[in-house]
Amino acid sequence: MCSCSALKKVIGGGVLAKDVVEGKPWVCLSLKCLSICFMFSDKEQHLQPLIFERLAKLTRLEHLCSGAVGRSFQKKYPVPLQLRLQSGLNILSGLWRMVSFTASQKLVLVYANLDIDEVTRAEFKNLFKSHGIELWR
Repeated sequence: MCSCSALKKVIGGGVLAKDVVEGKPWVCLSLKCLSICFMFSDKEQHLQPLIFERLAKLTRLEHLCSGAVGRSFQKKYPVPLQLRLQSGLNILSGLWRMVSFTASQKLVLVYANLDIDEVTRAEFKNLFKSHGIELWR
């Protein structure tokens, strides 16, 4: 994002907030879609407004998705991007082209229309439930 000015869409996993803040400025100012998880340690929450400042410079952004980190990173980086004014959410007010903003902190519900037998359905339901996910339908 620091050297590809023609980027229009970025879909990635997790990125350390510290790396974003300490890195070079983003040059992909034509970016329209960004789906990435910003990872913060407990001691890095003060970086939240700086991440929002970076995002605010993407003035052509239409779709933003900031999700939760996977289980393997949750102990070291337990803090997601905080969608609160005191964390800097208001900095995004200039992104007037934005049509969708998804912030999924945890998958809690799955809608499924599975054409499977009842035993397999029960196994899926138990598997999801063991991870705190409810299976609906």
